[in-house]
Amino acid sequence: DAIEAVLFRHTTALGVRRQTLGRSILPRVAATVATPWGEVAGVVATLPGGAKRFTPEHDACRDVAAGADVTLREVYLAAAAAYGREHP
Repeated sequence: DAIEAVLFRHTTALGVRRQTLGRSILPRVAATVATPWGEVAGVVATLPGGAKRFTPEHDACRDVAAGADVTLREVYLAAAAAYGREHP
């Protein structure tokens, strides 16, 4: 309501649409994998059907990459590969 009041007061808007949205989320747990340049934190999500998917955290990859003078992409790919090797 407060945002609507600001919109109506400070713009030429004559109406505001409202919509309720739902959200589905996958179960997830934190995980860490070893790369040639150091440990990288990430998240393991459980997909419908039970398969697992590891996603390295961007900031963790960035920090490792900066310290090792390699690209963020190299660290990200190495972390994903490391999870695959550790959890076939």
